[in-house]
Amino acid sequence: MIRALYKVKDTNKIETKKFGNTEEFLKSFKDLNSELMWVDITYSKNESKEDYNSIIKEFFDYSKSPITREIHGRRSVVEKHSEFYSIDMIILKDGNLKEHIHWQNKHFIINDKIIVSLGSEKSNIIDGIWENLSSHPTAFNKNTDTILYIILDSVCDEYFVALEDLEGLVEKIEISLIGNKDKDIQNKILKLRKRIMKFKRVVTSLRTVTYALISYDYNLLDKFTTKYIQTVHDNTFKIYETLETEMDTLATDLDLYNSKISNKMNETMEFLTVITTIMAPLTLIAGIYGMNFKFMPELEIKAAYPLTLIFMVILIIIQVIYFKRKKWL
Repeated sequence: MIRALYKVKDTNKIETKKFGNTEEFLKSFKDLNSELMWVDITYSKNESKEDYNSIIKEFFDYSKSPITREIHGRRSVVEKHSEFYSIDMIILKDGNLKEHIHWQNKHFIINDKIIVSLGSEKSNIIDGIWENLSSHPTAFNKNTDTILYIILDSVCDEYFVALEDLEGLVEKIEISLIGNKDKDIQNKILKLRKRIMKFKRVVTSLRTVTYALISYDYNLLDKFTTKYIQTVHDNTFKIYETLETEMDTLATDLDLYNSKISNKMNETMEFLTVITTIMAPLTLIAGIYGMNFKFMPELEIKAAYPLTLIFMVILIIIQVIYFKRKKWL
């Protein structure tokens, strides 16, 4: 799918248009009368970025760049070319992390008039940014670096929303842990830790890109836009630090869970030990009088059997009282 979001020349009007294929886009592009444009390309599993090279070559001349190689979806990198620059990063497909976490590789190629973004899958976050920009005429007042800032800032804002989801999940785990309401709590802790680790990689990608944009000489970036991107970079640290805190919290929760399991096992073993201790003298008595000796004086006493049972009961009572005083029962 190819879609274009652009500002019509000499007006503040923002238009959007979808195209069925590369040929349709290239034929219609010159008639759009655009001043600034964002072209978003989503290619299917049967396609690749190379299938859209004709669009890229229409706007970006790699032959004049000191770097002439193709970029193959690396996780996070910014590369400066002679008349444009390119960004590779990974972003979340959507901001809802309650059930899953999915990311995608997103590739941006930018000059002062156009941004081309390419991704292999549909992203709810990108769709949300697209809708907001279509009603955000000030984004198209200067050049594409303003649009880039809004994209990065909106992605970061979605990460804050996703962070709230994760914090809620951690809080639920702590409530379940305290109340012993969930027998599968250990698996949930481990799965959530894995989800947070994935999220950290996504945030690191955004942090790496924003750091590169504010740290190196990209002459296509306005100095004011650079300051705004600095704010996005600072926010990625806040998100990352919060994720680190949540990881520590889950590690503590896991230790607490293991400690509770260990204590419960110790209590069970202590109870079983007490029961075994109580039964030991009874087993000894039963063993003695269960032996087949011919001369056992007690066997001739009529009251021997009930007296033995009474003695065994008294022995049990004495042991129970003793163990309770020792708080072993």
